[in-house]
Amino acid sequence: MKKILLGLAIALTITLTFTLTGCTNTPAVTPALTTEQKLVGKWTVKTAIGDYTTRGVNHKDTTRFTAADYFDFRADGTITMFMTGVTYTGTGR
Repeated sequence: MKKILLGLAIALTITLTFTLTGCTNTPAVTPALTTEQKLVGKWTVKTAIGDYTTRGVNHKDTTRFTAADYFDFRADGTITMFMTGVTYTGTGR
């Protein structure tokens, strides 16, 4: 009887070992996104800081926007900007 139980225990151990370790769930590899792909979408604008030089004089200004202002970058390269109630469109290419 001991031999039967020992054989059964060994068989069960081997079966469980192969069942639990025999197959693994390998996640699918997704390609890395390009910078352009990461940028696509609607972005809320809070503040724009300008730093520029005119006739040798440095200027710095800050523009604050409302919660309704945004930039919408599309996959086809077009951009829609909605700022202070006015819509602007263009291309980024």
